[in-house]
Amino acid sequence: MSAIATVDDVLAALPTGGNVVLTGASRETLGRLPGRLLRAAVGVHDAALLVTTEDSGRRFARRIVGPSDGPDRSRVGIVDATPTGRRRTDPAANTWHVSSPVDFNGTATGIDRCFDKLAADGCQTVNVLYDTLTTPFLSADSSMAARYAHYVSLQVADREGIGLFPVHTNVTSDRDVERLKHLFDALVEVRKCGGDRLVRCSGVEDDWSDWRNLRGSDADAGFTGIV
Repeated sequence: MSAIATVDDVLAALPTGGNVVLTGASRETLGRLPGRLLRAAVGVHDAALLVTTEDSGRRFARRIVGPSDGPDRSRVGIVDATPTGRRRTDPAANTWHVSSPVDFNGTATGIDRCFDKLAADGCQTVNVLYDTLTTPFLSADSSMAARYAHYVSLQVADREGIGLFPVHTNVTSDRDVERLKHLFDALVEVRKCGGDRLVRCSGVEDDWSDWRNLRGSDADAGFTGIV
């Protein structure tokens, strides 16, 4: 029988202040793990920065802020890169709107401004969750998307906090996934086997090459996916 892993176990294995790719065949495979990792990483005085490409920033933020272990909304910044709806930038509400997921300059600028606003509000450690890097890879030239992903990872690395970047491998090419693995500090792989969700980590200090059962309540209870 595989060893049991919790969200705290996964977070403890990851490099402090590093950028992490989380891979799973689909949103359903990853389940609620990305959001749970973010909430576990955010300390009492820390902040969260969310980048969304598939769902409205407001809805995305509710999934992070709503649970009892989520950060206060005043410490959550949003860069909304969804192309639909009438949304506007509102720095007072820590929200920046970008025209599309492939407006890479706009998204990078929004991330910078969001970092600056949260720092001005007294949050020195900002943990980042990008809903999925699959969207830019599907919507733009893969080399350009890879350069953009690398640039965003450097933005995160320049500050304190962890960066979490989910990728859906059922629609992202193996080549692009391998490229991302080389650009980021660590990798969390998730797969489903029967009714279990299994997880393993690489690029971490402790040897964790074996698949471990992710405790069910940490994986999917009451939640169907991060996007």
